[in-house]
Amino acid sequence: MYKGRVTIPTDESFVEGTKEIAAMWGADAVRDCDGTELPKNVKELAEKVYNTYFIVRGDNEWAEKHPEETHRTFLMSARNLAESDTLSIDPMQGYFPQQIQPDAENLS
Repeated sequence: MYKGRVTIPTDESFVEGTKEIAAMWGADAVRDCDGTELPKNVKELAEKVYNTYFIVRGDNEWAEKHPEETHRTFLMSARNLAESDTLSIDPMQGYFPQQIQPDAENLS
């Protein structure tokens, strides 16, 4: 059976079920779920293991050290009509700056 490019969720209470589903679907990766713990033998379940972090649950220290790994959300500004040669748009208009920040390093 072809194996790869399939990730399935698991937790410490569903190891045998995870093994069965991984074999049936050809999963090459497992991940934890919101509020769950990975089993201690997680490396036996798949070639790749992904672990999520939840900023809202206090993983802020890790997120602040690794801003390149934060979730990217694309937002849209209000429509603006250019009535001259120059148009200035505030990309943060209508957004909460403590919650969302532009990725200024990757602007082109």
